[in-house]
Amino acid sequence: MAFGLNHFFKKVNLSNLTLKKLNFFFEEDDIFPIFTVEHRSRIDNWFLKYVLEEKAHKILCYSENAFSFFKDFESQLEYCVQKGRPVALFLKKNNKIALREDFIKRIVALCNKYNKKPVFIPTFILWKKVARREHSNWNFLFGEPDNPRALVKIWQVITGCKKAVIDFGEPFLLDESLSIEELGKVIDEELNKLEKIVIGPPLKERDKIIHLVLNDPEVQAKIEELSGNDLSKKRKLIKKALKILDEMAANYKESVIFKFERTLDWAWPKIIEGFWVNENRLEEYRQLAGQLPALVLPCHKSHADYLIVSYLFFKYNLRMPYIAAGINLSFFPMGYIFRNSGAYFIRRTIKGDKLYPVILQAYIRRLLLDGLPQEFFLEGTRSRTGKLLHPKMGLLSFNTKEVKEGRVKDIVILPTSIIYGKLFESGAYLREMEGRKKEKESAAAVLKTTKFLGKNFGKIYMNFAKPFTVKEFADEIGIDLEQLDEKEFRRFNSLLAYRVLRDIEKETIVTPIALTSLILLSNIKKGLLETGLQRRIAYALTYVKSINAPLADVFDMEDDELLIKKVVDYFIEKGVVEVRELGGKKVYVVDEDKRNYLEYYKNNVIHLFLYVAFISNAILLRKKKKLTIQEIFDDANFLFELFRKEFIYQQDELTVEKVKEELKHLEDYRLVSVDGENITIRSHAIPILKHVASMILSYLEAYYTVLDGYYAIARDNVDIPSNIVSEFIDRGKYLYAMGEITRRESINKFYYQNAHQQFVQSNYVDWHKLFEQFKKSETTEEKEKYYLLKERIKSYISSIAF
Repeated sequence: MAFGLNHFFKKVNLSNLTLKKLNFFFEEDDIFPIFTVEHRSRIDNWFLKYVLEEKAHKILCYSENAFSFFKDFESQLEYCVQKGRPVALFLKKNNKIALREDFIKRIVALCNKYNKKPVFIPTFILWKKVARREHSNWNFLFGEPDNPRALVKIWQVITGCKKAVIDFGEPFLLDESLSIEELGKVIDEELNKLEKIVIGPPLKERDKIIHLVLNDPEVQAKIEELSGNDLSKKRKLIKKALKILDEMAANYKESVIFKFERTLDWAWPKIIEGFWVNENRLEEYRQLAGQLPALVLPCHKSHADYLIVSYLFFKYNLRMPYIAAGINLSFFPMGYIFRNSGAYFIRRTIKGDKLYPVILQAYIRRLLLDGLPQEFFLEGTRSRTGKLLHPKMGLLSFNTKEVKEGRVKDIVILPTSIIYGKLFESGAYLREMEGRKKEKESAAAVLKTTKFLGKNFGKIYMNFAKPFTVKEFADEIGIDLEQLDEKEFRRFNSLLAYRVLRDIEKETIVTPIALTSLILLSNIKKGLLETGLQRRIAYALTYVKSINAPLADVFDMEDDELLIKKVVDYFIEKGVVEVRELGGKKVYVVDEDKRNYLEYYKNNVIHLFLYVAFISNAILLRKKKKLTIQEIFDDANFLFELFRKEFIYQQDELTVEKVKEELKHLEDYRLVSVDGENITIRSHAIPILKHVASMILSYLEAYYTVLDGYYAIARDNVDIPSNIVSEFIDRGKYLYAMGEITRRESINKFYYQNAHQQFVQSNYVDWHKLFEQFKKSETTEEKEKYYLLKERIKSYISSIAF
């Protein structure tokens, strides 16, 4: 029977993490491994034996219950201990802990005799990844998911081995002071933790959750308050609450998930080259996720983010998170798939609706109390520019409020970076950058995604920052969360959100396509020699490595020059780059109308070069051979402050120490020499500094365009236009055609939005005053401030481009 089952056991997919753990258990010769499985089962025993022998090349000699069949029990067990051959131990019989005391005591005695350490390894075996359901009538017939009836288990083995899971908990050395009962409890707790990690806590049915949320004391109190003791009004409010919950609530169904998994298993190989996942960080998350509810917080670059996190968590035997999805994604069929995969849908705006936020808070509270992980995007929407957006704190504060008020012990935070080798939505994003309206999500739009099949979108990278908890962060910044007033709590959530985004930024993988795009766009001249491209990328790679930024694995697998050639060939095939043979040399020229395509990928890594670009701009601005650090700091700090709404900085303020740190990099490249507080610019440095400075030229020109547009808009309109961004786009096209700006990629709707917001909200200009004053000829203080700002930004541009 066991031999016959091996045919099915071969189909079980063991993750790299599981195999690493397995091999780790046998690294030391002086340990005696005791694999502890929860329920007595011959099939589980045979499967464990197969895994150990085939994957770890270790022979599982006997299981604990098998010893009873041997008359020579002592010698058989002694043989195992002496040879270091693992044994299996079953924790429960009839769902009750039933460890054999004689077996444990004999193991201890034999280990002492042969100088071995008895190490218990909690071993979780599950034949189908199905969550335990509360009060399910089917359990009586079929058994629990982790302990099905014998015939059910055989059927699962035969029909669905690919869905099986084997995982190992934290091994621990037998403490002789523990009683048998205490030992059983320790092992049981670890196995329960493994179950929560893989399939989550017991699930309530959707109707039960809706009932619990509706009867939440805060929801009931709000209904009473809004009804004002009017029974008719109260009935209407209850009906409204039920409608909100029906629109909102997830409906987790494994049957849908298994089908969707099969679809993605089929589709991914036809679209991408594969996934790279930081498995070590994922393991850190696993250890915390079995103890506390968690928030998985990815950056948001594509609708595919929803699929990727859930898909990879499922593949790595982690409980898929409940996803907070926008109501715009509830259309058929994706809404059905997402909802039944654990998505709950929330409205984009809830202003004016006094009941909705209370229901949303109660629903989130229920998820947290049930110990379920969640996933949402701090940025609130997809980034159309390739860089991180500033956070929206709403959903985060709904979750942290439960910790603050003591209803939830703590929450795990997992900052997650997702980077695409090539983005699926690049065409749509380019159209939006140029001012066209966002295409509404629909079934027709989903059908269009079939055009991706057969195309190569490269590899997808999922990296993680070190997971931490809400209370750990509060302690780190010296805050007593429970004592915060409303204003202080908002500040706390802002600090937490920026901590997450900074962590994501630090863990963003540098890809060949991003680095090549950066170098091509930062070229001052029209064309770039192939040798020049390779040389500059080599310098950029050296810089990236010096600041410990994570590089894509392909940089270790292939020659750098070959990698870049592949990227350039792809750009040539796409018509983004033209190659010209001149005098036996290859010259690359970027198509002017397609520079925004490269701008998106450039922005994946622009955060790594911001400080050195600011400082290069500051050096060029003064047009002097000798400068002081203070002069450089002043001019770099102007840019730092100007672009506050554009970028996520790693620090709240630019410091002189940071300037000195970046100057040291420039000195290492022999571009400047530093003598105390004085800087000397080397004679050959200016062209190189221009290339570095031009990494932010598109932003400088976009901000200049907005300032220039203010005057043109005031001159040509009686009233301020309702869609001012479209006016900036028209102005940008005019300035580009006239040669006042040189970067086609600076004509970008999203840059203009950020610039206008920064100028108005940070008091650079008073736009409403300017609009009226531009219609008159007299000089005003506001106009003077405007012209000085415009001229200063223009001077940065001129020092690079002219």
